[in-house]
Order: sequence, then structure tokens, then C-alpha cells
Amino acid sequence: MLVGLCVAFLAAASLTGVDLLGDTDDHSHAHVSFFMPLLATAIACAAATLWHREERFTWGVFAAALALGAASESAFPVGHHEGDPIPVAAAVTYGIFCAASGAMVVAASGDFRFRSALDHGLVVCALGLMTVWSWFFLSPAASSSDLVHSALDLLLALSVLTAFCNHGWPLSPRFAMLSGGFGLIAVADSMHAHGILTDVVGLDFADILPFSGAALIAAAACLGIHPLVERRRSGRLVVVLTLISILLAIGALVYDHYSRLSGATVLLASLTLIAAGVGLTLAQRSWRDARARARKVETAGAAELVALDAAVAVGPDGRIASCNERACRVFRRGEAEIVGKPVGDLLRTDSGGRHFEELLTGPGSLPGSIELNAYDTQGMPLPVEVVIGGLKEGAKVRTLVVRDIRERRRREEENRRLAAIIRSSDDAVLTKDLKGVVSGWNQGAERLYGYSPEEAIGKNVTELIVPRDRHQEADRVLSEAAGGETISFETQRVTKGGAVIDVSLRAFPIRGLSGEVTAVCTVAHDVSDRRRRERAEERETEAQLWRGRLRQALGDGSLVFHGQPVLELKSGKVHHHELLVRMRLDGELVLPGSFLPYAEECDLIRDLDLWAVERGMAIAKQLPVAINLSARSLGSRGLLSAIEEKLGSAELLAHNLTFEITETAAAENMQGARELVGELTKMGCSVALDDFGTGYGSFTYLRHLPVTQLKIDSEFIAGLGADNADRRVVESMVAVSRNFEMVSVAEGVEDRATFERLEELGVDLVQGFYVGRPQPLQLGRKALHG
Repeated sequence: MLVGLCVAFLAAASLTGVDLLGDTDDHSHAHVSFFMPLLATAIACAAATLWHREERFTWGVFAAALALGAASESAFPVGHHEGDPIPVAAAVTYGIFCAASGAMVVAASGDFRFRSALDHGLVVCALGLMTVWSWFFLSPAASSSDLVHSALDLLLALSVLTAFCNHGWPLSPRFAMLSGGFGLIAVADSMHAHGILTDVVGLDFADILPFSGAALIAAAACLGIHPLVERRRSGRLVVVLTLISILLAIGALVYDHYSRLSGATVLLASLTLIAAGVGLTLAQRSWRDARARARKVETAGAAELVALDAAVAVGPDGRIASCNERACRVFRRGEAEIVGKPVGDLLRTDSGGRHFEELLTGPGSLPGSIELNAYDTQGMPLPVEVVIGGLKEGAKVRTLVVRDIRERRRREEENRRLAAIIRSSDDAVLTKDLKGVVSGWNQGAERLYGYSPEEAIGKNVTELIVPRDRHQEADRVLSEAAGGETISFETQRVTKGGAVIDVSLRAFPIRGLSGEVTAVCTVAHDVSDRRRRERAEERETEAQLWRGRLRQALGDGSLVFHGQPVLELKSGKVHHHELLVRMRLDGELVLPGSFLPYAEECDLIRDLDLWAVERGMAIAKQLPVAINLSARSLGSRGLLSAIEEKLGSAELLAHNLTFEITETAAAENMQGARELVGELTKMGCSVALDDFGTGYGSFTYLRHLPVTQLKIDSEFIAGLGADNADRRVVESMVAVSRNFEMVSVAEGVEDRATFERLEELGVDLVQGFYVGRPQPLQLGRKALHG
């Protein structure tokens, strides 16, 4: 833009026939050389209103003011001669230009405050500027026109100076260009007017200044002003401007001594010197007071900065210079009893003497903090920690922060006692951080869990001793304890050897000095023996309950049989029904798993077997059935006598009866099982070996037990389709049953695919939910086969 303005100006000057470089006494040449820069700058400011919309008002006023300035310059008569009056319209127009331009420069200097401008030497600078103006631009023979024109330029220059003082130092580049541009225009116009009135025209220094000022304003129009950023202003501006004003005033007085100019110049120069002297005196006093306040803050106010702890400031002589209110409470003394005392009288090591005072004043480096005793007026010691501050260069004092550590000592002693208790405790005590990583492990934990402290510390407690099915429980406990809660409950833990133990656990938070939870502590006590006793007691109580119910059921007829059909694969008909006992209790049927285990532990199971034989043989009068016998009934002569008696007196065929004994029962009492099986087979009854294949010596039993049926355990039947090993086992069992001329029975047939595979393998009988579920038996005419 600047290059474009210069080119446009040269082109306009060439078209109008103005010779800018010609050294001629043409007054119109001088007027045009001032008119053109103002007009070009007005155009630049008008364009800036479009570029900087947020500063549209500022640049609009600048454009209007510069346009008025250009118009006033064009209003001067081209044929102006010395002594001719300036046209009133031109003077008014130029006055508006100066006032508007000056006011906007002041506004552009920032948040204008007249007090700020005064603080930065405005009065001295203004007097100095007026001295220069009266000395340089006015002559003793100056006319009224000269006075008016120079006064207007002085108004613009004073406005720029006011803005400069308000803005402060350092200057922002944009504001420096703007204020410098208008300042150069004011100086150039005064020199221009002075030259015309003294009939000095032509190309000189004054003709260059308008172009320079216009270029600076145009550059500011390119960049914009923008809001000022808050910054620390330097006080050097006052001194620099004051010294410049003093030099100008002294120069004017010296020059006036040899060439009497005017009384106004002498008066202004004198006022400038007086104002400068007053300003420098006030500034020097202000600096002195500021230094005194700084020293006072360094010495007397050093300790006041600490509010929570006691603090004292120690001077270079080893005496206390000041203290805060907290120090008076710690030392149990008044301020007058502390300030001025040697620091060694108040703070001493346990060995006594003046060791601490010598430590402060002696050579060598100082520790950051030291623990010693503080003494009150009665000589009573108080344990404190003293933090030694650095030496302040200006005042040569140290700040000592004195902290009462009685509470800390008490806590440390409690922690030592607690640590000793924890180390020797029989309970397992461990600490972990908020992520569950073990940080503490006592001897009790080592005895209970089997891990040494070296093995446990640093490991996550969940992966170390918590069973997999209780990981969520451990995370919940850690979360609640980290939230400040204390939890007590019983759970299980895993030892190093893999054993699962029952523990009584208590988890509680550990807090730091500021009260926040920093870790979690758990105390565990082994309750495995107690829990085993409790479980045994609970089971015995439950056993007594069910035994009593079973006795009552045997007496009042609450026991019933359900029959599960056993299908013959060759004929597709029901071969017989296995009788399964049920108990009626409070209107509901209870499965045998609830009471049989307790009956088998005592002789009550024999009563149940006798009931099963009597009831089963009654049902066998109408349809074939299988009756289960317990291990305690093996070798029982009473049971055999009852069966024999029933068979002798009842109208039924022995082949309708099948008695089932389990492989495990036979293994426990092989002799009794052999006698029972032999007697039953002599009577013509069938005997089935139930759960065949679950024992390790299954095939060896067949040499001693002349059973007629082998019931293949459902464990092998369930995996028949997916496991080839189970298929081979079932094949071998079927082959064994054929070799021994026994009937093979498959238990646990749950689906059609298994049913079809068993047909392929040649199994004789099948039983399971796919064939039929246990149901109440329909006796009478409906009990026929099929």
C-alpha cells in the first residue's frame, strides 16, 4: 500500500505539473507538497475502515480529520505573501483537523487516565515542548497568523505527547507509528508555516517530514491498532523525558542569553526547569521510600508470609529481627520477649549450648531442616523442626520456619508400637496400595499363607491369595476400604500350597497426614477349624432333622415309590420298572438325595431297605420291578429271611423281582455281597450290579458276584457320541455281559442319538429320561407289559 501511495503521489504531481525537486520559491509548490501526503493518508485511513471493522470508528475519524487537514492546506491562497492573514475557514478547518486527530491518538493510546499521564512526566514534557516551540518556530516579529498556525500545530503535538505519556514504556509498534506520524505532521506544518512567513520556500527538510508522517500513519492503517496487552510498564520513561526537557530548557536559556528572543521562551524554560526539579525530587523520594519498604519487607515482614507455622527472621548478628503471631504461641512468649533475643536462647540442640546459633552464623552449607528443642520462659523444652530459609541479599536475614512436632513424635511412637504389635501378631496383617499391590507382610501372614515377605511384597494380592471365584469380592472390598469404610466378613483364601482356608477378614483404610486414604490394611484370622466344626454341627443338625422325618414317614406311610421304565430294545417293550423312593413332606414330594445320605450313616437305612422290600414285593405281584438295596443290607440275614418269607407266601413269580446293589457297596463288603447275590439267585430273583464301571477293579467283581444284569454307569453313556474312549468302554462292557451271560442295561439315556447308538452297540435294556421319567405307578389292569 505504501509503495502504491508513493507511485500515485508521484503520478499526480507529474500530471499537475508540480516539480517536486525543483529549487524554486514557488509558494504553491510548498502548499501542494504538504497537501498531497495528507490527502493520500486520508484515503489510506478510509480504506482501513474496511480492513479493520472492529476499529472502523477510529479510522473513520482519522480519514475525516486528514481530509479536513488537506482541505485547509488547499484553502491557502496560492499567491500567499508574507503578512497576509490566513483565511478564517482554513484556520477553523485546520483547527478541527488538529483537535480530532489529537483526540483519537489519545484514545488509541489505551485506557486513557490523566493520572497515568501525569505520573509519566506529562507536565515537564509539555513545558519542554512549548519551550522548544516558542524558541524554534516563533520569531520576535511573528504575526498573528503565525501564532495561530503554530498554536494549532502545538495543540496536535501536545495531544500526541499526552497519548505517549499515557501509553507508557515500552511502546507498541502500531501506536509508535501512529503517534510518530501525527507528531511529524505537526512539526512539518509548523516548519512549513514558519518558512512561508519568513519567505523561505523550496525543497528542504520540512518538505520531507509530511511524507514520512503520512507513511507512518498509512503503515499503522495497514496493521491496525488492536487492544493493548497488559504489561509491566517501566519507570524509566519519566526520567528520560524529564532529562530531555531539562536539556531543551537549558539550551533555550543559553541561546536566549546570546540572542534575546522573547520573554515567553525564558518563562517556559524556567517553568520547565522548576517542574523537572520538583519531579526528580519526588521521584527520588519515591525510590528511596520504595527501597526502605523493600528492606522492611525483607527484614520485618519476612516471617509474616508464613501463616500456618511459626516463623522468625534472624539478622546477620544472630538475633531475631521479627516473628509472627504463631511463633509467640509456640515459644510461649510475647513478641517483645522474642524480638532482639539471640536465636540460641530460644532454639537449642538436645546437648544444649549455642550450637544452633553458631550453625547459622558460621561458614559452610546449612541443612534444609533440623530437629531440636524450643524453650519457653520457664525453660521447658518443646520438640520442633526448624526449616532454614536462604539468605536474603538485600537485608542479610534468614527466615526460620519452626514447626511443632509433638504430635508427629507421638504418632511416630504409636506407629512404632503398632508396628511391633503387627510384627509379632498371630493374625495375618498385610497392607496394600489402592491398586491391590502388597506393601507390607507380617510374620502371621507368612505363617498363614506360606509366602515370605520377599515373595509377597510387590505382588497383587488378588493373584496371590484370593481364589478365582472371589476376585470380584476382593475388588469390592478394596474399593469400599479405599472409600473410607471398614469391612468385616468371613471368606476364603488360598495358601502357597494351594489349600483353601476359611478366614475372618477385617479391611480398613490407612490415611495420610492430610486425611486422604493412601493404603488399605487387612487383618485375617484362620477360622478353618471353627468353620469345619460349624459345618459338621450344621450337617449333624440337618441329619438329625431328616432322620426324624424319615422315621416318621416310615411310621405314617409318607414314603411312596415312583417307577422309571426300563425298555427292552429288541422287543420295544417295558421290561420292568426301577422303584425310586419319595417322601411326602408338607404336601410336596422330597427326592431321596435329601434324606438317603443321612439314613445310610446309621441303621435307619436297614429299616428303609425292609420297607422297600415289603412294598416292592407287593408291587411285584402286578408287574416286574427293580428294588435298590443299600450297602448296610449286604449280608443281612434278616433281609434275606424277609424276602424268602414273602416269596414263599406271596402269589408272585420270583422272576418279577430284580434287586440292585451298587459296585461301590459290593467293593466295601464283598463277602456280604457274595452271600446276598448267591441267595437271591437261588430264590430265582435277578440281581443287577448298578453303576458298573466306576470302580478300578470292576471286571474282577464278576468272578465273585453271580449277578444277572450289568448296569453301565450314566457317566459313560453321556459322552458316548463325542468321546471315542467312552464308546470303546461301553462296547467292552456289552461284550463282557454277553460273555458272562448277563443282561446289559444302559443308564442315563437322554436323547434319541444316544438311544440309536446303544441299539447299534447291542445293549439289551435302556433307561433314562428319553425312555421315561419316574412317575407314580398305575397298578391293576393297566399294569400289563407294553
